[in-house]
Amino acid sequence: MRVFANLFLILFLADGGFSLVDELVSLFSPLMPFTALRSLLAVTVIVMAVPLYLCLGIDRRLPKRVFLPLLIFVYWSLISTWLFPVLADIRIYGLLMAGVQVVLGSLPLCCFRKGGARSLTMPPELFAAPFFSLRNTLIFSAANLPVIPLALVLLVFCAANAYMAEHTSGFMRLEPGGLKMTEKIYRRDNRTIRLAAMIHVGDRQYYDELAGSLAAGRL
Repeated sequence: MRVFANLFLILFLADGGFSLVDELVSLFSPLMPFTALRSLLAVTVIVMAVPLYLCLGIDRRLPKRVFLPLLIFVYWSLISTWLFPVLADIRIYGLLMAGVQVVLGSLPLCCFRKGGARSLTMPPELFAAPFFSLRNTLIFSAANLPVIPLALVLLVFCAANAYMAEHTSGFMRLEPGGLKMTEKIYRRDNRTIRLAAMIHVGDRQYYDELAGSLAAGRL
């Protein structure tokens, strides 16, 4: 558990650092040199955050004051732009989030000491205590009873929105206020093309008959 938790701390800070540099470079240049790397790190951190959060209720040796802010940040980064779409239009929002992640990733330096010096990872001394505590598990479970269902619902909606945006090229989004359609404008020379999303609702048989009634070569 110590190796897994320490690896999460290192990757969390590395993700924040690369994201911060990437966002800073994007402010002055169209280049984003670390996009692929930060995406890989972000996915890894998100995947590791799930079992780590569950382990907080099992392993009493994991300091919640260190890991909870980091895990809450990971969850917020997933749903923030979906809950508040206006954040996605703020250019420096990514930069601010990366800065906050670096600050949170440095939090262990205030809590851990190894050999008298500040440490980014948990020292072995923290794991000398007993692994399991029934009281810790019961309190953790009780605190999460109202939280987990809400969190799962939000994640499902976020996943549905991501799937919809991917398969409609961004023309359709699922937001808290309902289904949203986007108009895109393309300009080249003196020409302007406006593309608007449309939804057609009807019986499938009607559309099959309509398609069959059209003369060949007219579509």
